[in-house]
Amino acid sequence: MPRRALFPLKALVLVCTLAPIARGEILVQDTFTAGFEEPNWDFSWNRGVGSSTVDANAPGFAHLNLNGPAPAYGTIYHNAELINRNMTYRVPVYCDLEIRLRNSNNNGHDSPGGPNDPDPNYGIGSRGWGLWNSSMDPLSKPMNTIWFSSISPQSDPLISGTRLWVVKQNIPYAFQDLNIDLTEWHTYRIKWRPDHLAAYVDDMSTPIWESTSAGQIPDVALNFTVWVDNYLMTMPTGFPNFVIGYLDVPAIQQYIDVDYVRIYTQERTLTLDMVNGSWGTVLVEPNYPAYAEGTPVTLTAEPIEGKSLRHWQVYDPNFPDDANHAAEDTNNPLVVTMDADQHVTAVFKCGSSGMALLPVVVVVGGMMEVRREK
Repeated sequence: MPRRALFPLKALVLVCTLAPIARGEILVQDTFTAGFEEPNWDFSWNRGVGSSTVDANAPGFAHLNLNGPAPAYGTIYHNAELINRNMTYRVPVYCDLEIRLRNSNNNGHDSPGGPNDPDPNYGIGSRGWGLWNSSMDPLSKPMNTIWFSSISPQSDPLISGTRLWVVKQNIPYAFQDLNIDLTEWHTYRIKWRPDHLAAYVDDMSTPIWESTSAGQIPDVALNFTVWVDNYLMTMPTGFPNFVIGYLDVPAIQQYIDVDYVRIYTQERTLTLDMVNGSWGTVLVEPNYPAYAEGTPVTLTAEPIEGKSLRHWQVYDPNFPDDANHAAEDTNNPLVVTMDADQHVTAVFKCGSSGMALLPVVVVVGGMMEVRREK
């Protein structure tokens, strides 16, 4: 019986190494898919017309809403907030934070009246998300913050605007303008270490601000918070001597939708080594340089016309380079979880043929080798 001719097939091979710096501790993780999943949320600062709910009309989002109209009369605080004060009792102090959210409006910064005559129907008050030490009384408790905030034009020009705040012991080191549309979905990340502080918006490879100076990095326990309220803040003697007032809540929708929040003590890294050819591409979502332990990462193979994905090879984390402990998976996309070191290989082939693959080019740790199947 004549032997069937075997034709060599080129391959694009993707190797993903999910390598831990150390086993991370999850401090907060909530996707709001089944109500409020984090057991330590604190709602006690909700006041007036503020409400924090998982929106029945948009399942999977935490919905922080100010339901105007509501007068402040100068003294009534209206607020919707999620706080996790229990984080102050957790160690170590340093952590990473990632949150994805959108706002209903740009908090008055697109008002036709401008900062001198802002129209309250374009948003009022303050809103933000990040880490702080729960202090708005800096004279008796020095303020420490690493957060993204938007303060409407009615407040002091020194702090109004949409900015990153980094404040250590009442001394501001960053009021970095964000220059983004708050009504769009954005992902925000804070990397907080004793000798490195970095903040990211959407692009997780390039920080919008960073410092390696320990003197600029808060070193006290901080809580997570996300809020929207009706604060009016002036500073007649300069930062951080706030004089707090309250604004009437207009009859408009003012809210923050939170898709997810993750806070963790250490990170796992995903590195991609790819042999690019003419066979297709592999997409990674989310494509960040660092992930929290437990984060799902989706790998999608996109072959060109006439080619297809043969299979993924998913190695046992305990035997990352041993093909005898590798499982084949034909699902596309493939979801891997950042819970251990992983080694994943994507192999493309011609058309829908089941012919054996002869040369296989594999890149591991930047080294290239050629393997031939027998």
